[in-house]
Amino acid sequence: MPADAPSVHFQENGTRTKIELSCRRRLRHSHIERPERGSSMNLPVSVCALGVLMLSATLSLADARLTGMVLVKGTCQKLIVAGKDRSLECKGTLLNTDYDDQRTGFYFTLLDGSIVTFSNRGDLQEQPGPDKFVTPVDMMIFGQSRTAINKVTAKGQCRHGNPFKGPDMIECTADSEIGRFEGLFMSNGEKPVMQTF
Repeated sequence: MPADAPSVHFQENGTRTKIELSCRRRLRHSHIERPERGSSMNLPVSVCALGVLMLSATLSLADARLTGMVLVKGTCQKLIVAGKDRSLECKGTLLNTDYDDQRTGFYFTLLDGSIVTFSNRGDLQEQPGPDKFVTPVDMMIFGQSRTAINKVTAKGQCRHGNPFKGPDMIECTADSEIGRFEGLFMSNGEKPVMQTF
């Protein structure tokens, strides 16, 4: 973990526990709270998380281990996949994952169960201002099942603020040999759900 990666402090039974979070640099850090002891993610979040875990295992991420996931609710305003407009099929949830090898992803989900992931190296993220983040995208991952996953080298970026502080726009663009990818998602201001592993 880079030396400048912030630590997040959680309250547990009235004492502070310092936990180094992998979800530190995206959709993150100022006011994240740990779920109450004994509580868990709700069913839709758990199903979504399970899907991401299953797909992630297939994406040949070598020995990388999923260390964190953030689910943001809101409105998918635009989704272009290899030049094709799929905005009407885009769901109102966005996932941000983090792996122990610094790879991260912004997952847009579609009504048919497909995913479109803007994949990047989180350690290359820049912070041009307070609660403003820019992460370079170097790969697009998309598909519907573990046997139908496509990966293509791409060049682009994701820009976002901090959805833990209120409504936030997450905007990703990337160009590849098979066409342009774009995702535009507006969070609804609800506190995102975070899970660490």
